[in-house]
Amino acid sequence: MITEGKSDRSPTAMAMRFLGVMLLGLCLPVSAFAHIINRVEVQRAGNEAEIVIEFDTTIQYKNHSPLSEGSRLNINFVVTGTDPDATGTKILEEPMIPKGDIFAGATFRYPEPDSSMLVTFPESTKFRVRQGGDSRSISIFVPITAAASAMLPPSAAETESMARGYLEKAQSALNRKEPAAAIEPLNLLLNLPPNANSQEAQELIGMAYEQSGENAKARTEYEFYVKNYPKGDGVARVNERLAKLAAIPAAAPTVRPERRQEDTGWQVTGGFGQTRYYGNSSTRLEPLRVIVCSQAQLDGTALVPEGEQCSQTANAEAINPQSTARTDLSALVSSLDLMARSRSGSSDSRFVLRDVDTRYFLHGKSYKSDRNRLNAAYYENSDRELGYMMRLGRQTVSGGGVLGRFDGASGGYKVSEDLRLNGVLGSVVEFGSPYNKTFYGAGVDLLSLPENWSGNAFVIQQDVGSLTDRQAVGFEARYFDPKRNYFALVDYDTSFEALNIAMFQANWNADIGTTYNLSIDYRRSPVLMLTAASDATQMSLDTLVGTMGERTVREEIKRITPMMAMISAGLMHPLSEKWQLGGDFGVSNSGSTEGAQNLTDSQNVLVPAQKSTGNTFVYSARAIGSGLFFSSDMTVFSGSYIDAKKTSGLTTYSAQSYSVTHVARPFEGWQIDTSLRFYIQDKSDGEKLDRFNPSLRALYRLGNNLSFEAEINQEKETKKGGPTQSSSDTRRFYYAGYRWDL
Repeated sequence: MITEGKSDRSPTAMAMRFLGVMLLGLCLPVSAFAHIINRVEVQRAGNEAEIVIEFDTTIQYKNHSPLSEGSRLNINFVVTGTDPDATGTKILEEPMIPKGDIFAGATFRYPEPDSSMLVTFPESTKFRVRQGGDSRSISIFVPITAAASAMLPPSAAETESMARGYLEKAQSALNRKEPAAAIEPLNLLLNLPPNANSQEAQELIGMAYEQSGENAKARTEYEFYVKNYPKGDGVARVNERLAKLAAIPAAAPTVRPERRQEDTGWQVTGGFGQTRYYGNSSTRLEPLRVIVCSQAQLDGTALVPEGEQCSQTANAEAINPQSTARTDLSALVSSLDLMARSRSGSSDSRFVLRDVDTRYFLHGKSYKSDRNRLNAAYYENSDRELGYMMRLGRQTVSGGGVLGRFDGASGGYKVSEDLRLNGVLGSVVEFGSPYNKTFYGAGVDLLSLPENWSGNAFVIQQDVGSLTDRQAVGFEARYFDPKRNYFALVDYDTSFEALNIAMFQANWNADIGTTYNLSIDYRRSPVLMLTAASDATQMSLDTLVGTMGERTVREEIKRITPMMAMISAGLMHPLSEKWQLGGDFGVSNSGSTEGAQNLTDSQNVLVPAQKSTGNTFVYSARAIGSGLFFSSDMTVFSGSYIDAKKTSGLTTYSAQSYSVTHVARPFEGWQIDTSLRFYIQDKSDGEKLDRFNPSLRALYRLGNNLSFEAEINQEKETKKGGPTQSSSDTRRFYYAGYRWDL
């Protein structure tokens, strides 16, 4: 659903929004984030193709279905990083693999109604899925033929590993004075995608041919070195050898062996889509009889009969039922997502453009301004052989202390096999924000830590005008092997002298097919920034700092910004080829705040202290059936119990949530999704809430370029008991749209 409007940016309100999203994620893998997919790449991993889905923020893979084979694949994950928009808006994303690549016929669609990602293959395919090598990717492994494997570049890690092996073998042969034995591994190395050892191998193969007496071939390889590495470390040595070879009578000219040279030219992928949204709702207040109550009934609302309200007046009366109807949503959303890419040799260049335009058709009190959001517009160039990457323009970076979207530049340079230096600078893009924030930062990647470990460290400075908004240092640590991966992140603000984020994620894959996940998240919400003082008080930052001093303002912000804590753990176990059974447990809370001593809100009242919310527990179970009715259908049964009976709010509650979702492809090109959701909530003040939500969605793909989609969604909510008048609300939501892909 499309939402927009001025949001409450106070620390308490933002903290509760974050906690709400995380609680919902415990019940079901739900992610209310816009444009989080960066790209989809295909590379070789041994005898398999690895489809890598890269994200602009940190995520944690949960599970997937079906288990190992099918023409469609649903992947469930949760977003654990920051939302670049902080609006909760969902934007449909459909990244594509460039035409001509293997699996170019595969499609990717996020989010689905259950907030999973849908991957469809042109035909039934075997696969396995796992968290990627970092916390910002998911990998799908698909077996391929030897011929198909030859068409794919190996992954960067596999390329470097193979290159080192070939180089060691060649150097060993040269040390043994067996130059002929060095030629084959050097040719194999030079047939790999350009890598950190390509330059040295190019010089060595010239030496191997020269020592073997094949001077014409040696001259050809040396000349290629001088042409391609004019500033290379060995260019003086190579020119000296060429000069010596020039004095030797020339043999018949030779042609340098053809080696892997990837030159795709410019390829454009992406698409344009439009969706028309409409929603309305109605509310009916049930008849309520006002009665004269005893003092005991006035003191305890539980003693008041249902459907009646207490009064101290002598006359009782009935309040008639009231009904209201309204239009909640009427909008047209147009989205453009384009990428132009060119690969030549070791160089990879791309232009990316992503834009979303929303036209609202509501009037009166429901009026909303039209908006256009340029989410990305950047140029990127990287060179695997030279070891650099740079990106210019509007972009989203997660990591290195950067919290989201910005206009500027980012890049890195691989100075050695063990070390990569990174840098970033720009202006923060926060739609609707009144601040002009600029930042710069630096980092270092440690690439060759022992036993599958890697990591990075960063420092970042963010300013608003002449004031320091955020100044942080931190690190990421990663462990990755075929069955396990761990990720840890720490962000510490030196200007506030306080911790911002401490996070740990883990995934395991057992031999029997069971997958496990664990997440521990402890963070300030929102992240500490000087501008939070202005958000809380609606006063200008210059006025606040000028009145109280910068140090005092920072202490006040720490007093009113809570720490959020969440722990979740889950597993998914395959019972058979058709059934998987899993469950999750989570506990979360928002910590207490001290309250301000100087900061006052818009009513000139000191920002009050907040009690800890106490722990909210969520217990969830899920059963996934594949191919139960059709060859490629999927049925998901899920249930959750939420225990918030010991929280510190004025009213505590417990709740149950049940759902069943069925996804079918009954005919060629068609997909039909049906779902039923039921929610029951009991509050401590006696109020009972029931919510029933059926929905139906249909998708149709016409050929390879055009698709249509429509959905009907209705929700009926009933409230009874408690201190307020009983009511029933009915909400209806519809949309229809199309997408044209290049």
